[in-house]
Amino acid sequence: MEDSVLAKRASAEKRCILTRDKRLLMHKVIEKGIWIRHDDIRLQVREVINRLQLESSINLFSRCTLCNGYLEPIDETEAFLHFPGFIFPKDTPFGRCRSCHKIYWWGSHCERFRIWVAQTLH
Repeated sequence: MEDSVLAKRASAEKRCILTRDKRLLMHKVIEKGIWIRHDDIRLQVREVINRLQLESSINLFSRCTLCNGYLEPIDETEAFLHFPGFIFPKDTPFGRCRSCHKIYWWGSHCERFRIWVAQTLH
């Protein structure tokens, strides 16, 4: 997306732009923007969370990774209909996006990500 289009969209949707491109932030229509100083992803995450004071707002695994919709819990019977033959560990929590209906489950990848976030913040 071209800078001018992105800037107009951010303004129209009242969004804050996070970018490494200083020139993008020079568009007059941009009301809120943060220039990300670091190259390292961990430092970028820490920088954004600190600058926007988001640490108390972190709620991992509550949003869809595709459409950002909210996840709602579903029971395993419903989840198993979408993954016939797949064997999940006992008592695996499942969720479904309210918007696009993608199914999620808590697996070892979630625990690894939770640890990554905790280490990144401290």
